[in-house]
Amino acid sequence: MTVATQSRIRMGVKSPAIQFWTAIYMVLPFVLLLSLPVLAHYHLITWLSVGFFPFWWLWRGFGVTGGLHRLLTHKSYQPVAPVKFVILLGAALTVQSWMVEWVSVHLKHHDHSDQKDDPHSPHAYGPGFFNEWIHGFYHAHVGWMIKGVTVEDEYGQGISKDKMVIWFDNRRWLWTISAFAAPALIEGLILRTWPAVISAVLVNGFGSIFFVQHGTWSINSLCHLTGQRPFNTNDQSHDLPGFYPVREWLNPLKAVTSVLACGHAFLTLGESFHEGHHRFAASAKHSLAYRLLSVFDLSYWIICFLEWLGLATKVVRIPEHKILEARTAQ
Repeated sequence: MTVATQSRIRMGVKSPAIQFWTAIYMVLPFVLLLSLPVLAHYHLITWLSVGFFPFWWLWRGFGVTGGLHRLLTHKSYQPVAPVKFVILLGAALTVQSWMVEWVSVHLKHHDHSDQKDDPHSPHAYGPGFFNEWIHGFYHAHVGWMIKGVTVEDEYGQGISKDKMVIWFDNRRWLWTISAFAAPALIEGLILRTWPAVISAVLVNGFGSIFFVQHGTWSINSLCHLTGQRPFNTNDQSHDLPGFYPVREWLNPLKAVTSVLACGHAFLTLGESFHEGHHRFAASAKHSLAYRLLSVFDLSYWIICFLEWLGLATKVVRIPEHKILEARTAQ
């Protein structure tokens, strides 16, 4: 049985028991996040964990945005093999899903974006505030993963030929354990206390994974509901950082909204420039409609840095005249 076939079976509608444990897995990091002040009060959160958090967040985050998304799914650039391995290891440590499954779902999403067969559209239940912002938001954010979706094998055929991806997918249990054991081992050896181990598991295990996972899922939900649409694509994708033009930021409400939107772009390493991505899916840069705000497209700048070091080639860039044509064709 091929990995692609196994992936299709795992993505079928899940049994009630699997749905229950999937929901627990998704809710647990959020509960632990809310309990951080209490845990800190009892000295179960160390400054070492806080210091390591940006490293784990960035490695895991770019593993998803620069690895699963821009590299494996859209082939926006080509890193050298050792760098590819490190990037995909970061992705594996986010404990999201099998890589073949992730790519297959995303390819189907692009083929049927915000249509009937889209695996995770917030518009699946029709128009209206409740249908889109309550029921639809839940479905697009986590509901589709809890219930399960079916994705045809054809979407996994290409990625299933990548030997490194298959190597990672066949050892998923190892990466799941390592996602928590690696921070615990590193911080435990440095401080040599059990509170350090607990802190590492909570902050750089559950906490780091929580931010990366929900950042990824919010692209499916939030960025298909609100923001700017500079390209007027045929779906409902939006650029969240461009919520209001910079020239309108003198309005306090618009300024606060825009700052929060830019914060979301930073936390998702530029993924929330989502309509630009849907218009030019293969582009390594997603912030195509902006100059100043493109500073928040961190995944693109990391790819550029790898290219500058000679560690990545074949970076896909969209010519300016094509971007202008796409914007004026609205």
